[in-house]
Amino acid sequence: MKQSLPKKFFKFHLFLFLIFLISFQIIERNSFFISEAEAGADDNVSGWAWSENVGWLSFNSINCDSDSNGITDQGNYSQCSIGETIQPYGVDIDKYSGELSGYAWSEQIAWISFNKGELSGCPSGACEAKIESDDTLSGWARACLVFADGCSGSLKPNNERGSWDGWIKLKGTAAEPPNQDYGIFLDRGVSPFEFQGWVWGSNILGWISFSHSNCDTNGDGFSNGIGSCPIAGTDISDYKVITDYVPNQSPVITSVSDSPDPQEGGGDIIFSSLASDSDVGDTIKLYVCQDALCVNCVPGDTSGCLQDTIGAVVSDIAVAVDPSADYTSDNSEYTNAQNYWAYVCDQFDKCSNIISGGDFTVKKKDTCACGCVDGICDECFGGYCCSGQCKSSDCNGAYAENLELGIINYCTGSPGQGHIELKWIYQNGGGIQQQQFHIQVSTDAAFTDPVVNEYVFRERDPGETDTSGELVKVGGSDILYNDDYYWRVQVKDAIEDWSGWTLYDDAADPDGDGNFQTFTTPVHPYPYPDDFTFTPERPSANEEVQLCSTLGVDCLIDVSICYNDAGETVSCTGQGFDWTIPEAIFTDGGASSENPKIEFATPGDGKVIKLGITDTGITMGNGNCGVGCCEKSKTINVSLPLPNWKEIIPF
Repeated sequence: MKQSLPKKFFKFHLFLFLIFLISFQIIERNSFFISEAEAGADDNVSGWAWSENVGWLSFNSINCDSDSNGITDQGNYSQCSIGETIQPYGVDIDKYSGELSGYAWSEQIAWISFNKGELSGCPSGACEAKIESDDTLSGWARACLVFADGCSGSLKPNNERGSWDGWIKLKGTAAEPPNQDYGIFLDRGVSPFEFQGWVWGSNILGWISFSHSNCDTNGDGFSNGIGSCPIAGTDISDYKVITDYVPNQSPVITSVSDSPDPQEGGGDIIFSSLASDSDVGDTIKLYVCQDALCVNCVPGDTSGCLQDTIGAVVSDIAVAVDPSADYTSDNSEYTNAQNYWAYVCDQFDKCSNIISGGDFTVKKKDTCACGCVDGICDECFGGYCCSGQCKSSDCNGAYAENLELGIINYCTGSPGQGHIELKWIYQNGGGIQQQQFHIQVSTDAAFTDPVVNEYVFRERDPGETDTSGELVKVGGSDILYNDDYYWRVQVKDAIEDWSGWTLYDDAADPDGDGNFQTFTTPVHPYPYPDDFTFTPERPSANEEVQLCSTLGVDCLIDVSICYNDAGETVSCTGQGFDWTIPEAIFTDGGASSENPKIEFATPGDGKVIKLGITDTGITMGNGNCGVGCCEKSKTINVSLPLPNWKEIIPF
């Protein structure tokens, strides 16, 4: 997009500036060196860009020195002269940070710096040149010509640099109408990857094109005449800026196991994993998270993780990592089998998938069955038997009260899954803090075979609310749909005294089934929008976008999941659909259609598309968008039509 200054002004300004360049004798390649400019063949960016005012910009010395012998050749580029001495230079993208470094070269204005240390004090925003996670380029570059020496420090006098500050903006919005955005994105659909788009180099450099396809979209070598590109049919040189840059990749974990199992408290459990990382030289750290301790059990969250061990340096091969953990189990906290998960991260905290290791068991050192005679438990070396536990004091003190249902959500991120939160208040007549709780969920009031039976360490002061957290999951192997469940809890204080059991009994009967001591799960899982699609994936403003959630005329796959009363997956056709797209208009169908079409009037990244599906047959529970409803959101990036500029054709 071109700022609306008169063309004659551009030409006159450029004419004066070029006279200045010649007068200071910097137009020859070897008369202006940057001592740090080196590498060339070791840099991962190469090729050519075109400035409408000063011509070619080279991003790597190998463009004109294909064998890196220091003498220019033409290689694959007609822009190069032959037989001249050339200093190695180039631009590189760091695989870990995405930051650009190094220098590009122009015959007219010499070096252009992408080094972070030479870009401080930029006019606005983040100063470093960087490729973002969405493969767009941000930040600034700068022409070194404006400096008195090298590429930093004091500027030349204003009259010697023609009032130019040397800044080149890599992403922004043109100040003049129609105020369109401009910038660069990396196209990974071709090999090597190509940069597409334009940057703004002030009135001196004008618009800088990174690819001939900006005005030659079909690649036939001729302008297509779009916007202010040359007249259709005009020759367009084949130029582009390319790279083989690939960002740091996450490691992968394929298995984890524990040994020995079971293990008596006080001994070591060894966790062995099989993991790999495609980035040569990375180190791997293994995290093992226990069901009852891990807060979220997601990569990057080490809360409750039992071990963090740095593994061996890898080279795109599978390696074993063997951390150990010491479990002391004088009481009962690890006597039951515990679920655990594992994942690995590299030294840059880029983490893998999560896998389940199944169960591990730690046996209690004291295997007393708590046989009581008149309240005394002699088998436990004296003391009292309280609710099946051996204690050194009587059973008064800690207790749980006000048991109730907390947050109920049947849209937890996976098809057919739900979560029920169980809540209570911890109390203690002696003012002693809670150390642990024990919770059970069962289909029978006697709790003969509880489906949930968990011990959790968690400190609470008397009067504070405690919850089951993520322990009660619906739709797995424990809590099923279309069933009733009893639950109870007991608590232990900081002096190792357990309370008796407190049973859930809510006269309000929130599930309305007439049994105050149970909660009831829905007849079947809620609908799941799953992975609705949109085509094209990166539309332009005012371009029609097809949304697909079910099988239809314009949609070839069914990507939404609903359920019948037997819990079997069925098509969502005929259920309630609700599309929420604040920045779009519907062009075919509407917000309640299964597969509508939309348009975005304005460009921009991160526009939100949200789909909710409601099963009208479900009568209890609460999803994020109402009873019987689950929803999913995605973002879509909307680009602009080509901006209204002209490109000077190289010759």
